[in-house]
Amino acid sequence: MNSFEINTAPDSGAAASLTVGQQLSQNLYVKVEQAVGGSSQTNFILEYELTRWLRLRTNVLQGANSQPLFQRVQDTGVDLLFFFSY
Repeated sequence: MNSFEINTAPDSGAAASLTVGQQLSQNLYVKVEQAVGGSSQTNFILEYELTRWLRLRTNVLQGANSQPLFQRVQDTGVDLLFFFSY
């Protein structure tokens, strides 16, 4: 799966962004988000499907990070994502 997104008015009030992603293998997906405008941030995201219901996602954020008070600040990290249906 390949993706290309332009987000002109995010709900969070953050800057507009451009996102490009590509499926590199059956279990590996890579995505790059670039902020456009006042904020100059680049977010590199790597997602690996361990099983059908478990994924490992890591991201590295580079650039200026000046968020207003009481807004979520995205930073570098690692997440385990569980998927289930009922």
